Amino acid sequence: MKKILLNLFAILLLFVSCDKENQVENTDDGVTVGGVYLMYTNVVESVAETNVTICDSVYKFNKVEACYTSHEPTSNHNIFMVMVADSFKRSDYVRFDIFTQHIEAETFFKKDSFEIEKIRIMRGGIREDFDNINTFFYWDTVAYANGKFSGKARLKLPTKIIGRIDPNIFYTKQELEFEF
Repeated sequence: MKKILLNLFAILLLFVSCDKENQVENTDDGVTVGGVYLMYTNVVESVAETNVTICDSVYKFNKVEACYTSHEPTSNHNIFMVMVADSFKRSDYVRFDIFTQHIEAETFFKKDSFEIEKIRIMRGGIREDFDNINTFFYWDTVAYANGKFSGKARLKLPTKIIGRIDPNIFYTKQELEFEF
């Protein structure tokens, strides 16, 4: 029994050391490739009203949470995650993951617009990716320092987005406004 445990421990050490050898350091931007996600900002919470039209009904949310992070380091993308929620109904929320190219936080948090080809929408336990969406994300006002940001932004949904998992759920053509 003791010999089996020692062999298992040796195999475990072998796998742990192999994992460290497979990680590659990207010295250009300090992003570690091989499974490490970097949070470029802290999670920012604000009390602000946001309306989202889902299935021709307008839902009002009174809380916004957001952060900017790397996404699967080998994909060369970042994600700006925005969750709008109803603080009175804990399970009532919609989360938008807005995929960007690998853009440094200092560049992303500037008054500008960014072309977006992919978003992920999560609501009610259902998560769906929408590729080739061809939309824009806009910063109307923005301030960024030391991993914290504030401002007003918009996400334009140029056409109706129909869920593939549940085709009865759809997001109409609209412009979502967020305040952080």
